[in-house]
Amino acid sequence: MDVYKVMSNLADKKKKLRVVVLDDEPESVEHMVSLIEVTDGFELAFVSNSPWEVLGRLKEDAVHVLFLDMEMPTMHGLQLMQQLDFIKKINPLVAHLQVVVCTAHEHFAREAFDNRATDYLTKPVTFSRYMQAVNVVKERLLPMSPNVLDRANECLIMFSERGKAVARVNFNEIIVVEAQDDKSWVWINSTDYYETSEGLGDVLLRLPKSNFIKVHRSYAISLSHFQGIVGESGSKHKFVVLKGTDAKIPLGEQGNHPLFEMWLGENAVRGKKISKKR
Repeated sequence: MDVYKVMSNLADKKKKLRVVVLDDEPESVEHMVSLIEVTDGFELAFVSNSPWEVLGRLKEDAVHVLFLDMEMPTMHGLQLMQQLDFIKKINPLVAHLQVVVCTAHEHFAREAFDNRATDYLTKPVTFSRYMQAVNVVKERLLPMSPNVLDRANECLIMFSERGKAVARVNFNEIIVVEAQDDKSWVWINSTDYYETSEGLGDVLLRLPKSNFIKVHRSYAISLSHFQGIVGESGSKHKFVVLKGTDAKIPLGEQGNHPLFEMWLGENAVRGKKISKKR
């Protein structure tokens, strides 16, 4: 068996679950998008307030998960669900589509499950209840691999195009990921990095969203390596300081990276460091 060829094929086929949100309420869409953005293995394909648009795109696009509202002006969610069997037959890219209902009403549950809904969430959707639905989706769509059985097995395995070298890079070793055109550099200290053939966005899909987050259009950092934010005299620019590297990572403009700013706000406390002589 050519292990390198097998690894290459599996890397190219790594499952990225493409997710769609259909809801006519902007606040509900915004809330669901905020949950999807922090979900490992989920990639937001598109959002829509039009059932007709979603039906049209499902005939052509690859979609794995649909978060579906029930009461919408032009078509009820149940009416859309009843059309999915035909679409699955004409587009194999949605053959295993999982539909998670999101509605303010409980009385549609029986009909939703009769139409093979994966789960039924009532608004407002809490994170814990959302994650229960996500776990059901993943159990149906993802194989029971060693990574699923034990998260400690997850890592990046680097291999060259010709199979000259293989290296395991544990997630806790990664300090920062830097975009380099259509490639990425995965830094493990101040001088050593692995160059991948994937762009920054694709590499981030392989990493735990709970720990790796973008702070700049070209950089994503490991939160567990975060030490602070510093400025430079005479400059308005800010930089992120990380454990394990001397490099200062440029911080993007305020508002461009809300997840990082949210994390800072949730953990912020006023104070200062004092060194006391004994």
